[in-house]
Amino acid sequence: MLVDSFTTSLGCDSIVLIALTVNNTVTTNVATTSCDSSSVNGNWYFTSQTVTDSFTTSLGCDSIVVTALTINNAVTTNVATTSCDSVSVNDDWYYTSQTVTYSFTTSLGCDSLILTALTINNAVTTNVATTFCDSSSVNGNWYYASQTVTDSFTTSLGCDSIVLTALTINYMTTTNVATTSCDSSSVNGNWYYASQTVTDSFTTSLGCDSIVLTTLTINYITTTNVATTSCDSSSVNGNWYYTSQTVTDSFATSLGCDSIVLTALTINNAVTINLATTSCDSSSVNGNWYFASQTVKDSFTTSLGCDSIVVYYITISSTLYSSEDLFGCESMVYKSATYTSSTQVIDSLVSAKGCDSIHAANLFITQPIIQKRKLTTCPGEEYELVSGELISDSGIYFSTLISVSGCDSIIIEEIGYYDIKESLVPDIEKCVGDEVTFDISVWDSYEHIQWSTGEENTNILLDNFGLYAVNLTDKNGCIVRDTFRVIDAKCPHCPVYVPNAFTPNQSWINENFKPIHKCTFSEYKLQIYNRWGELIFETFDPEESWDGVYLGKDVQQGVYVWILFYVDKKTKRAIPQRGTITLLR
Repeated sequence: MLVDSFTTSLGCDSIVLIALTVNNTVTTNVATTSCDSSSVNGNWYFTSQTVTDSFTTSLGCDSIVVTALTINNAVTTNVATTSCDSVSVNDDWYYTSQTVTYSFTTSLGCDSLILTALTINNAVTTNVATTFCDSSSVNGNWYYASQTVTDSFTTSLGCDSIVLTALTINYMTTTNVATTSCDSSSVNGNWYYASQTVTDSFTTSLGCDSIVLTTLTINYITTTNVATTSCDSSSVNGNWYYTSQTVTDSFATSLGCDSIVLTALTINNAVTINLATTSCDSSSVNGNWYFASQTVKDSFTTSLGCDSIVVYYITISSTLYSSEDLFGCESMVYKSATYTSSTQVIDSLVSAKGCDSIHAANLFITQPIIQKRKLTTCPGEEYELVSGELISDSGIYFSTLISVSGCDSIIIEEIGYYDIKESLVPDIEKCVGDEVTFDISVWDSYEHIQWSTGEENTNILLDNFGLYAVNLTDKNGCIVRDTFRVIDAKCPHCPVYVPNAFTPNQSWINENFKPIHKCTFSEYKLQIYNRWGELIFETFDPEESWDGVYLGKDVQQGVYVWILFYVDKKTKRAIPQRGTITLLR
């Protein structure tokens, strides 16, 4: 307790009693050991040191914390090792080059890492394929059969290098050939003319020698000469020859070679003398009379012993009687004379052979034939003229034909066409459901009427749209064909309004869904589908509505698809409609 005394302004003592409490500063010493680094009050430290931190105590004094840090670092050891194919590190086997990490705990309790850099050198295997003839040397050793030879070497890295040599031994081939030929023989492009053994060497497809020994036997050709003389012709070995020449025949000897026979033929020909004689009616040759043209032969022997033949060509020219028929149109010129009627003209001449020649010419003169025809036919029909030409226009036509006598036959045809009406019936418009009657008699009277519907009355009831046709036969028997269409006038149909929402919530307002109309239908169908395509309402009654219920339960609020189909009873128009209705609750 401290006591202080003062004098107040009134001169009296003023005593101050001070109760003093002194709180001391607190110092705390902490020792900590860590590996590599340590955090003290949120700060990281990486070396050994003393860290001082100051705080305020609850009494408002300093509280000092002194931390003695000891940092022990991890130890890392790098090791390099090289091996062939594989190596064991810390009892684990490795087969490829890599870095292996192994961790221990030091005496200070920190990690001790050993990093082993492994180099794995693999054994090298080389495959060699080689082909030789008869034998081959591999690494100083000789081999005489196909096989695989294995040799092992040490590489520069100290590992095995294995060489696998696949040997293929191909052997030399010797072929013996025996051949026999006449006079000469060709062996591999070389000709030989005497019997001998020919040796040829080739390279096989495998690259080795192939020796062919050819034993040649040469047999020679024999030639025989023969001379013969004959008259006109001679037969040699079954063949006939008619001129002097050398005939060569070839036979095969017992050794299979040619035996040639050369036959020198001399052919002495018979002498033929040709004589020609011409006479009228008959002729005498060597005391014999002949009355018709013919060839007469006489035979004599020449100094060479062959026939000498005299051939007489006898021509007997008889008196000639001939006639001809000549035809002409209107007139004919014959031997410079003009004839206008049929007649016969006789001529007597001396032929080039000096004999009589009598000729009768029968002249036939034909006058032209002219015919006239007149015809009236129906328009649109083609008429065939007698000439075969088809016409479709009125007029006068001339056709020229050739008669059986070869003269002109002229036919004059006057062709006319009846005057008839065309395009009688116009297209007709009407509303759906209406009936229209068309009467054809307002245009003209016809012998026969036939509509495309099969009816044959003068009028027709038209209640359908489409194309109609009518065939009309007039008093001349001509048929008028016409077509017309009954066209939809597109008369308006009764409108139907379909709402796009309703609220079946028992508010008595807009509770049901139904199309609104004032129409009369001959057909009516309303369908409603949910979003899964399921039909949930259908009616054929235009007055029936949907209350939003399916299978006795209210359907969910949402959008539904409606399809409406109806036929307007008045216009008979079929109207399809579709859309969506929103149901709100």
